[in-house]
Amino acid sequence: MGSISFIIKHYGHWTEDNCYVDYTTEAIMIKEYASYKDLVDEVANQIGVDLRYNRLKLKYKIEGSIAPLEIHNDMEMRVYVSLKKEAREFAKYPICVTVSVNDRDINCKNEYEEDVGMCMINGGSFESCKPIVVVDGSHLRGTYNGTFVSARMEQFREAHGLKNKMCVVSDRNESIIKAVSRIYNIPHYACMFHLWKNVKTLYKKSHDSFSEVFYEMAKAYKHSEFNELMKKVEHVDIKVKNYLELAGYDKWARVYATVDRGTVMTSNIAECINGCLVKARELPIYDFLEEIRQMFGRWNFKNHTSASNTFTTRCGKAQAMLAENEELSLHMTVVATSNYVHSVRHEGETFIVCLEKKTCTCRRFQVDEIPCSHAWAVLKKKFLDSEPYCSDLYKPNTLLVTYANPINPLPDRKDWNMPAYVENEIFKPPKFK
Repeated sequence: MGSISFIIKHYGHWTEDNCYVDYTTEAIMIKEYASYKDLVDEVANQIGVDLRYNRLKLKYKIEGSIAPLEIHNDMEMRVYVSLKKEAREFAKYPICVTVSVNDRDINCKNEYEEDVGMCMINGGSFESCKPIVVVDGSHLRGTYNGTFVSARMEQFREAHGLKNKMCVVSDRNESIIKAVSRIYNIPHYACMFHLWKNVKTLYKKSHDSFSEVFYEMAKAYKHSEFNELMKKVEHVDIKVKNYLELAGYDKWARVYATVDRGTVMTSNIAECINGCLVKARELPIYDFLEEIRQMFGRWNFKNHTSASNTFTTRCGKAQAMLAENEELSLHMTVVATSNYVHSVRHEGETFIVCLEKKTCTCRRFQVDEIPCSHAWAVLKKKFLDSEPYCSDLYKPNTLLVTYANPINPLPDRKDWNMPAYVENEIFKPPKFK
C-alpha cells in the first residue's frame, strides 16, 4: 500500500479573492487509502492543534477554479488523492488549513482534578475580569528539568471556556505560542519588553536611541502617532523598522491590536509570579504546587481586604488616571454639536467626543474605558458625573467579586479521599531528564 506526500499551509487566512496568505508551510505523508478522519488527525498532530477544542477546514485549489474545494468527507478525500497521484509536482495542490474553535462548551471535568488540580482557579471570579490571559513558562529544577506553563492552558480552558474578546499576552517563546494556539484560536500578543530585548540583541549600535521611541510606539493610541514615530525609526535604521514590521505590528502595538488589550502591554505579572517562586522550584512537584496555592491564597485575601478598604469610586491606578485626566481638562475649549457630540480644542488640536458611545478621537476614552481629558472637559461643561462613563471593572465592588471566593487550604495528604483508580495507578519517572 503506497503513501501520498503533499504540502500543508497553515496559520494563514483566506482573502476576499480566495487567496490563502500569511501561512506557514510543512510537508506531510499519509497512506494512499487513508480516510478523511485519518487526514484530519494527521494534519492536527503535525501542526499541533487539539481537536477537542478546535476543528479544521481543509481546502485546496485546482487550475482554472476560482473558489477553493473543501475536503470534508471520504469521497472528497479520494478525489484529492486521485489528483495528487496524477500530478507530478510535489508542491501541486497544497492543502490550506483553517483552524476554528468548537462551538460547544466544555463542562465535563473530573471531580478529583477539580478539587485538587484546579485549586488555584476560581470559576465565578473571572466573570469580573478582562479576558486577558498572561502566560509565562516557569523552569523546574532538580532531577528532572522541564518547563511548567504557569497558566496550564488545558485546565484553564476547561474551567473557563472561551470568553468574548479574549486574548493572550506572553513572550515570543515558541513552546508557549504552540501551546496557546493548540488550545485557543484567539489573538496572541507579544510582551513589548521581550520584543525590545530582541531588538537590543540584534541591533546593538542603534538601540539606545530607539528605546523611548519604541515604547511610545507600542503604547500609542492613534495610527498617526504610531506612523510618525515609525518614521523616526526608519530614518535612523531601516533594519530595525523591517524587524518590527516582520514581527507584526498587531502583535506588539496597541493601536494595531485586533482585540483590545487595554494597558496589558507586558507579561510582567507572570514574570512577577516566577520571581516569587525561585526557591520553590527546587521542591518536589507536590510541594511546589502547594507553595503556589498558598501564595495565591495570600494574594487573594490581601486584594479582597484592599478592595474592602477602598472608599473612592475607582480602584488604584484607574482612580489616579481619572484624577490626572481631570487636571489636564482644565484649559480646554468645548463646543457642543448635539446633546452627545462635542468638539474639544486643546493646544491647537481638535478632538471629537461622543458621550453616548463613550468615544473620543484620541482613542483613550474607549481603550482605557475611563473618561480621557477631553471627555472630562465635556462632562464638566455639562455638570455631569464621571461614574456612568467609567467601566464597571474599575469599581471596588467588582474587585470584591473578583476575590470573593477564598482559595481554600488542602487537608493533610493522609486525609485525602482519593478515587481507587487514582490511588492504585503507578506513575514511573521519565526515562530521560
